[in-house]
Amino acid sequence: MLPGGTIETAPKREVEEHEAMRILSLGAGVQSTALALMSRDGMFDLSVDAAVFADTQWEPKAVYRHLAWLVGELGEALPVYRVSIGDIRADYVRSVERPGERNDSPLTLGRLEARDGRLVDVGQIVLPRARASKRIASMPFHVRNPEGEPAMLRRQCTREYKIEPIRAALRHLTGRKPRQRKGETTVEQWIGISLDEWHRMGSSDTPWITHRYPLVEKRLTRRDCLEWLALRGYPEPTKSSCLGCPFHDNRYWRQVRDHAPDEWADAVDFDVTIRNLSEQGVDCDAFLHRQLVPLDQADLRTKAEQLMDAGQLPLVLEMPELSEVTCDTQHCFT
Repeated sequence: MLPGGTIETAPKREVEEHEAMRILSLGAGVQSTALALMSRDGMFDLSVDAAVFADTQWEPKAVYRHLAWLVGELGEALPVYRVSIGDIRADYVRSVERPGERNDSPLTLGRLEARDGRLVDVGQIVLPRARASKRIASMPFHVRNPEGEPAMLRRQCTREYKIEPIRAALRHLTGRKPRQRKGETTVEQWIGISLDEWHRMGSSDTPWITHRYPLVEKRLTRRDCLEWLALRGYPEPTKSSCLGCPFHDNRYWRQVRDHAPDEWADAVDFDVTIRNLSEQGVDCDAFLHRQLVPLDQADLRTKAEQLMDAGQLPLVLEMPELSEVTCDTQHCFT
């Protein structure tokens, strides 16, 4: 860290001319946790120089506990930075209660340290925003289209609360100017997508950033990552995502309901808040759950369980929920 509370631009190693820095997009879930530790342990041809965690400030408490453990485990070997544009839940509730209000939250970046099991931002600074303040980003709530069929609203939250903040952090850490566009690639962004999720891979839409998927290169699946972590005695990470993400499946919601009552109550309250979005141009009720009923009234049995309770034998024991194949973002659920 440089004097005056600013954050250094080269996190770990001396970067040779024309050499791209390698920075991990850290979701703090299974795959990105394994990728961070594997990189530290030299399992790949190269290692990452830093990791960036984009914080929506509405992750489950277990994610923040795990992230604190991971930051402490990585230590100085792999610095972890947190970037945030604000609290996505509070921002959205405010947009419902005060329609038309713009998101003026500062974009902050700080290096994370773990102190007594808690996360602390060291040398936090405010970064330039890519765009001026705007209306709160849309979230992909479940609705019915004009024909009465189930549908989802447009998803803007990933770009505003994940992609753009991470990109701003990468600019700062590599010393690029806010609107500098020309020049060779300066960042190799490592993303924790595993072989069983290869369909989520994609090329960068930013000329100075290239994407790399080391887990896919090593042909490692999510199960492989879990086994690798378990063999070394590391804790199993929980799913990393916003608590109230509409892509959650029944297993997730049931886990929250049965084991995190405070978070379940929070999600249920948010679900009630978003029901009437007429001021946002939505002319039907909106829901967190795909069954299009209030969250606390949803049937949280899996498809296999529903079939078995009806006296039918499912074709396979594990029937993946639709949410496991419809969330195609590269920045959530890693």
